[in-house]
Amino acid sequence: MTTARGETTDDVFALLGHRRRRAVLRYLRSRNGIGDLEVERLAAAVASMEAARGGEGSTEAAPTDGSVGPAVVEQVSIALAHVHLPKLADSGVVDYDPDAGTVRFEGFGPGTVESLRRIECLAGELAAAGDSTRVSG
Repeated sequence: MTTARGETTDDVFALLGHRRRRAVLRYLRSRNGIGDLEVERLAAAVASMEAARGGEGSTEAAPTDGSVGPAVVEQVSIALAHVHLPKLADSGVVDYDPDAGTVRFEGFGPGTVESLRRIECLAGELAAAGDSTRVSG
């Protein structure tokens, strides 16, 4: 299925196919569209989310106070700046300014929302049919 914006379900899967991009979108959406966010601050939030979930290949134990070390934040920041934010910006979901080091959630296009609905419906059908495939958020 292709939408008016040219999005396909495959595009949505590619966009949401990486745990870190989903974490970025989850965090940005939780801010309810409150202006620009510095990439470093986003990286710290994503790194904390990943540490709490035992995420993204981290070998460090999650600190009990919810913080992560500066080296981990820098690694996440680099990955965001060079991989994930450009991909999200190309899709129109975020506005990313690499020169200013800021990002802003722009929202999902109607095609993305429709694809997400279809994906949720399919996941529900698979679960009802007893499919053992795990859908992780």
